[in-house]
Amino acid sequence: MHHLTFFVFLVNCILTCISRIPVINQLVYVNSSQYMVVIPKQIQFMNRNTPAYYIMFDQKISNNGFFYQLSDTFSKYGYNNCNGKQITNSSSITDKNGRFIYKLAGYNNNQLTVGILDVINIFIDMIDTNNRNIVLHGKIVFLPHSGTFVSSDFLLNDDGWTIINNHPIHTPIQEPNYCDWSSNQISLFITGTDNYINYDTKTHKDSSLWYFKAPSKYHIDLSLAYSGWIEYTQVFLTGDFYKLNDLNLFPTVRIECQHMKYAIEYYSKLHNNSSNSNQFRIQLNENQWIKATNKYKNINQQSISKHEFTNCLANVSSFEILGDWTTGVETVGLDSVSIYIRQ
Repeated sequence: MHHLTFFVFLVNCILTCISRIPVINQLVYVNSSQYMVVIPKQIQFMNRNTPAYYIMFDQKISNNGFFYQLSDTFSKYGYNNCNGKQITNSSSITDKNGRFIYKLAGYNNNQLTVGILDVINIFIDMIDTNNRNIVLHGKIVFLPHSGTFVSSDFLLNDDGWTIINNHPIHTPIQEPNYCDWSSNQISLFITGTDNYINYDTKTHKDSSLWYFKAPSKYHIDLSLAYSGWIEYTQVFLTGDFYKLNDLNLFPTVRIECQHMKYAIEYYSKLHNNSSNSNQFRIQLNENQWIKATNKYKNINQQSISKHEFTNCLANVSSFEILGDWTTGVETVGLDSVSIYIRQ
């Protein structure tokens, strides 16, 4: 019994210590293919009696750049060529301040706009003045200068987007139409058309709305995009946009969180019914979103904390944008989807 009590006490202590370890996540903006010195976050608030050891665990979600140690002369004196030995796998960083070199593998304008370039995990191992071993951990995310985490410009194809809930019974998932032409100030976009009106005799509204669903490349850790923006354009090609569905029941944007019992949803009105083209710019913070446990029905909604919001962003499993705005049949186009944060 005493052994069991001590074991439970030990586990609780470990979990408490882990939860109190500060996270050292960081964004790095890449402007060119030149060698750039990366300086991990410095931990100034911790007294330590030994040097801090920086350890890089290279777990890239893309393969756009190279990593190097600092050259010895640059590390010590700050001159001559900055790049030293290439880092090809997990290793300790030789510079005493944890600095290292990043270089974009190639250079083109598209590469510096479309999304995340590289992601690495970083650990800082140190001994504090009380002789305790402290390990700090976090991610360094390399973004293009645009600050884009992920985007779809539909230059070549539908980019893997699908239409969901257009006909929940017969065709729950459909491919959108790809349009390689221009309409109302947009060009190269995808469209969806309502093919199922699930008419509710009580509300006189469509009770089954279709959505554009993003491909799996959107299923990434977006927690560092907190306070950034979701931006996209929709063009309304056909339909009566003065007869709208009940937009209090269905979110404009919905993000599902993997292994969690809730999603985050953003609700809005269509502010310009007379325009054939509408731009949406939605901020990613907890103040404008709600926590939902019942899909699409505005039931069991709750306010959401920053912790819950960023936890969901860190575990995105589905990203959906409303296409079915009206009670009748409509055709809606989607273009220029982007999730980003500015410097």
